[in-house]
Amino acid sequence: MQQVVAVIGGSPQDTRLGAEILRPQGVRLLERPISDSPRSQTRFQNADPAARQDHMRGVLREVQQQGAQGVYVYCNSLSGSTDLPSLSRELALPLVTPLHAYREWAGEYRALGVMAANASGHAGIERTLLEANPQLRLTQFGSLDLADAVEEGRPPEEIVRDFHLAELTMLLSQLGAQAIVLGCTHFPAFRSALAPLSPVPLLDPANEMWRQLAQQLL
Repeated sequence: MQQVVAVIGGSPQDTRLGAEILRPQGVRLLERPISDSPRSQTRFQNADPAARQDHMRGVLREVQQQGAQGVYVYCNSLSGSTDLPSLSRELALPLVTPLHAYREWAGEYRALGVMAANASGHAGIERTLLEANPQLRLTQFGSLDLADAVEEGRPPEEIVRDFHLAELTMLLSQLGAQAIVLGCTHFPAFRSALAPLSPVPLLDPANEMWRQLAQQLL
C-alpha cells in the first residue's frame, strides 16, 4: 500500500518545493501550508507560543485524520518556533524538520555560515547546532526579502544577481565558514544558480530529512 506523507510548509511555495522533493519517492502527498506568505508566517511565529503550539497540534491532527503516516515539515522558522518533536510524540506521528538534518551535520564542521529568512529560523538553527556541537562557530545572515523573491517566482539567476549572493558566500567564507547552511526552505530554489559561484559547499537539508523520515516509516 502506498504510504501517505504530509508536507507542511510555512507558505504555499515552500510547501510546493517540499512536495517536489518527495514526489519521486513514490509516496502519496498531502500538501498543507500554514500561512499564505513568508511575511504572514513570520507574524504567526511571533504570536503567543501556546497559541502557536495549539495551532500546530490541530494541523497535525488534521493531516493525520486525512491519512498521513508521516510528516515532512519543510520550513526552518516554523520548526524553530514550535515544539514539533513533542507533538510528534503526543500524536504518535513520525515527523522530521530541517533541524533533524542540522543536528547530524553539526559535528562535521568547526565553522558554518547560516543564511535564513528571519530571526525565528536563525534561533532554531543556532540552538540545534550548538546543542550538538558547542564549539561550532556561526556567522549568520537573514533576509525575508530573499524568501519573498522565491515566493514570487523570480528566476534563480536573477535572485543571485540582485541579492549579491555570490559576494555573500565569499564574505561568509572569508569569515571562516567551511560550508553554508541554506537555513530557509525557499533558498534551495536558487541553489543550482549559486553553487558554482560559492567558494564553499551549500548545505540543503532536504535529502537528509527524507532519509530520516523513511527510516521511521519502515
